[in-house]
Parts: sequence; structure tokens; C-alpha cells
Amino acid sequence: MNYSNHLDAILVYVEAEHFAWTFSRRTQLGLYYLAQYAKDTGFNVQVDNLSANDFVARRLRRLLKKHTCNILGFYTDHDNIWAVRRVIDSLSHTTKGINIIIGGPQVTCSPINTMKRLPHAVCGVIGEGEITFVELLRKNNFNAQSLKTCKGIIFKTSGSYEITAQRPLIENLDSINIPNRKNLSIDNKYSFLPTMITGRGCTGKCAFCYEGRKNEGGKKLRLNSAERCIKEFNYLSDGIKKGYICILDDTFVADTKRLKEFCKELTINHKGKIKWFCEARVDTLVRFPDILPMMIEAGLIRLQVGGESGSQEVLNSYKKEITLDQITAAVDLAKKSGLLSIFINFIIGGAHETKSTFEKTKKLALELLNRAPGCVSIGSSFFT
Repeated sequence: MNYSNHLDAILVYVEAEHFAWTFSRRTQLGLYYLAQYAKDTGFNVQVDNLSANDFVARRLRRLLKKHTCNILGFYTDHDNIWAVRRVIDSLSHTTKGINIIIGGPQVTCSPINTMKRLPHAVCGVIGEGEITFVELLRKNNFNAQSLKTCKGIIFKTSGSYEITAQRPLIENLDSINIPNRKNLSIDNKYSFLPTMITGRGCTGKCAFCYEGRKNEGGKKLRLNSAERCIKEFNYLSDGIKKGYICILDDTFVADTKRLKEFCKELTINHKGKIKWFCEARVDTLVRFPDILPMMIEAGLIRLQVGGESGSQEVLNSYKKEITLDQITAAVDLAKKSGLLSIFINFIIGGAHETKSTFEKTKKLALELLNRAPGCVSIGSSFFT
């Protein structure tokens, strides 16, 4: 067998919408962490990033002819699940001997419903996937007897579904190597937006969030070390000519000691010339007013925070644990510090939403725009 044509698995992201006017393809970074972990364990895995507007099934059939491969893994979320279903259904009728594995947030939060909607999948990976994925790659077959021994999955049994024991989380995130995005991509001619994740889990209890629902008692937040964050930032910044690096995790500023180490190193080595984006909580920004100027000096140009609602009653019902005063104080701090852009997101139509609470949110949004014109931008998402 020609190993160069052999793949142990292809991991596929099918985006529900096409954003060709911003960049060629969006990616799901988690697939690259899976692929890199598998590669470090001795397997040959590639990632394919597609749009639902592409001829996805036709492309995958062509790839399966080019490469000897019997596993396809699909990332699934609320947005793309029906696009994934169309692809899987088409492949199941035209391609023999392919084992389809699904993963992603949709499987994790609603495993049985997701498996019902994607009936041709042999199993779904629940939660953190690196170790589980490698264990599945090592299997010679995917019958029920074999799958029962794998932790952290759901699979179909006779007329029902079986969920195996929960797999322990990876405590030392630095043990997972930085994924080589270009080499792990089947089609590496596209340039992807530089993104990184510096931690997993959350200690928050937000009622609208899956992590919050699972963390009623709080959960240990696992973070990469400052050294690892700097290493991945430098990896992404090498050769960057335009745009900025996106740090995607909600909890990037949670550990202020790590944040200060990170910013100090960036200020010394890059002198703020490599620009970046991250997310933060308004209460953290207000509680530690010195960190935002430090982040800006290190290259921060855009920050996202969750405002969620202009009603304190709704914020309390969300268990957000922030106040309206903290939202406005964070905007004032951003303006005073000279931040180029702060994006504030609100949730529309969530629990306890009424016409009155919506009007309060609208009023707050307008007030924030007026408090820092040109700096503040407002977005909203419908609760689904």
C-alpha cells in the first residue's frame, strides 16, 4: 500500500453558511487538535473544511477514492446538523465500508437526539475527544461489543442507544501539541483566520450555556500555561501580514497572573505590532482595571464581552453574576484606555424575556453606543 495515499480518518467540518466575502473557509479548531493528537500517536488524519453550499458528498466520495480511508468524522453543532445529515445520507447510499463518527457540541449536550437525527453514524463522541478518537482509530471493527469498551461515546444497540462511562478530562492541556493547521488540511491552499484556544471548561454558571448547566457546583478550569500560550501565538504570528489573531475561549482573562505573563512577553517580543482579539467578562475587567491597558499595549485591538440583557432581573435569572453598572463601567474603561473596538453581545428571546425587558436591552445598547461612539459595537443573538 502507498502510505501517502492512506488515511486513517478524514475529519470534516461542513459550515451551514458560506462567508466567502470574509475569508475562504472557516474552520473548527477542535478538529485540528484531534488530528494533531492522532498524528502524534501514529495515525494519519487530515481535516477538510467545507461549506454547505459546496458539493460536499461528491467531494468526499472523490477523496475516498483517492485515499484508502474507512473513517469519516463530522463536527456537528446546532447550525450545521441538517447539512451534515444530507451529506451522511448521500454517502451511506453510495459509499460502502465507511464508518461515520460524529462529535462536537450537539452530540455532547444532546447525544440521543443527535444520533436519532444522524442515523447512519456508527457512534458519537461525547465531550473532549482526543483520547476517545485515538481509541476508536485503534479498533478493528465498530460492532456493539467493541464499542462498549470505549469511554465517552454513544452508539446504537438493538432498538436503543447506549452511552458508555464518562471519560476523564485531560488535566495537562500543555501535553496536547500545537496543531500544524496547514499540514493537517487536505486542501491547504486556503488561508485560514489565525485562531487559538488557551483553556477548556468554565467555572461560570450561566443558565443559557451548556457549560453553566453542567457546572452548578463549579468546575476546575483547565488552562494552558502562559509559556504554551505564547508559543502558539508566536506560531500563528509567524508570517502574518494582515488581520489579527483570535483567542477564542471565553475564559482567557480568568487567570490574571497568566494574562500578565502573556502580555509582558508579547510587549517585549512584538512591541504590540501583532494584533489580537479575545473575549472577557465585564466583572473581571472592572475588578482588575489595570489589565485592559496592559492588553492594549500588548496588541489587543478588539474585545468581546457578554452584556446579555439590559434587565437586571433577566441577568439574575441567567445566573450571569454581573450588573448593569459593570457593563457600562467596562465600556467607560475601554474608551478611557483607548481600545479600538469593544463588541457587546445581547441575547434576545431568552427565559423571562418580555416586551419590557427587550426595551430595557434596546435602551442600554443605545446608551452604550453613545458612551463610546466608534469604539462600541452591538450584536444580538436569538436564544435557540
